[in-house]
Amino acid sequence: MANQIPTDVASQIIDQYPAFAPFMKIPEVAQLLIEASTPGQQWTTQKLQAAIQATNWWKQTSQPGRSWQVTQLTDPATAAQTAAQTAVQVHQLAATEGIPLSADEVTFLTQDAMSNGWNAQQIQQNIANNASRKSLTAGTIQKTSDDLGGIAQSYGIPLAPATAFQWAQKIAAGTATQDGFTAWSQDQAKSLYPTLAKHIDQGMTVQQLANPYAQIAGQVLGVDPNSLDLSNPKWGVALQSRDAKTGEVVGPMSMSDWAQKLRSDPVYGYDHTVNAKLDATNLAQQLGQQMGFTS
Repeated sequence: MANQIPTDVASQIIDQYPAFAPFMKIPEVAQLLIEASTPGQQWTTQKLQAAIQATNWWKQTSQPGRSWQVTQLTDPATAAQTAAQTAVQVHQLAATEGIPLSADEVTFLTQDAMSNGWNAQQIQQNIANNASRKSLTAGTIQKTSDDLGGIAQSYGIPLAPATAFQWAQKIAAGTATQDGFTAWSQDQAKSLYPTLAKHIDQGMTVQQLANPYAQIAGQVLGVDPNSLDLSNPKWGVALQSRDAKTGEVVGPMSMSDWAQKLRSDPVYGYDHTVNAKLDATNLAQQLGQQMGFTS
């Protein structure tokens, strides 16, 4: 370190190699400076520069990192001001993304940003990489994650929260886009509903294509048609009628077959609906009339 170099030697280094004086505080380079400035050595600036560039410090430290270290050594006031401004930028970008950072994390990211010469986009990318789904708060990543869930739902595909978060994290980091997620969702939907591929390619969502089936479910079961989750096979089956012999998907069910399935398959609970009770009452009245029990 600097206090290990005698004052007279330090003065000699500054006189002989003023441009390299700041490097006296870097132990590995300091030894070279002492050797270069020893009387009788007569190192040229080029020789000293080559020797410094051959050190592990030079090889293992990036150019922005070396510049940042020199700034810290030669102008600590400016270095402190720059670090403070970068820390504010890190904090603001993290808040925008909805990523809570501790003081230590802000400091760590700030130092990395200064040492690596990150621009705003690179800072944002590394903040996103620091995100944790469990600690996520309201912000861009959370909103994006929710939006992606809505897109997946519109295409009738299941999407785990962790997967939505990973996509949102990549979008925040600039390594993926929402359009890319939509394209991925379309591919998944075409794989799940192969007979609808043509319509999906034409810009239709599975939710739009399933709307008539949702309306029938609403009428038969008395449920909100907009509440049906197509990623649940219970509802998605309306779009996946299968050949009785081969088991292959041949297309959506006919409307009448779908209505019949809603009434007959116990999974839909039709027997417990108001409509079922009304149907039973009407049937009883009709039978009574036919048998002469009622007028």
